[in-house]
Amino acid sequence: MSYELFLQQLAEAEPLARKAVEGQRRLSGDEAHDTLYYKDTLAVILHQQGKLTEAETLFQSIVKLGPHPEVRMNYGRCLTDLGRYEDAEKHLLAGYQTYNPTKRSWDIRTRKTLEGLITLYEARDAAEPGQGYAEKAAEYRALLPAGDDSDTSETPTP
Repeated sequence: MSYELFLQQLAEAEPLARKAVEGQRRLSGDEAHDTLYYKDTLAVILHQQGKLTEAETLFQSIVKLGPHPEVRMNYGRCLTDLGRYEDAEKHLLAGYQTYNPTKRSWDIRTRKTLEGLITLYEARDAAEPGQGYAEKAAEYRALLPAGDDSDTSETPTP
């Protein structure tokens, strides 16, 4: 899929996600599990569109209500893109403790958590070279399944 098509699909999904959040909020309340699920979906869409401040605010409001590991992982990825590396690390490591492949079977959440940590440490190494972050990225990259050399980014590149 081309990057332009991906962005177009995100732009089309955003108003639908906003309607879903509002509808679920009216139906179940602001703190209901389903409402929080739709908020997380909207925040991910905003993040992928580069609307980082709005996404961060939404993720933060969800995380305040509970420590759901997938939301924390998504929030950590957004914080990485905002350059808030220490905060990002806290949330991504919390997700990793839940999705660690030594604790449970391998699944997409495990992969996304590892990719989030790799991206975090690569970004932090670029910002603060020589502080051991490249080594941390390599440690987490080594935990990906053998022979897996796929790109760690979730968003298609132009």
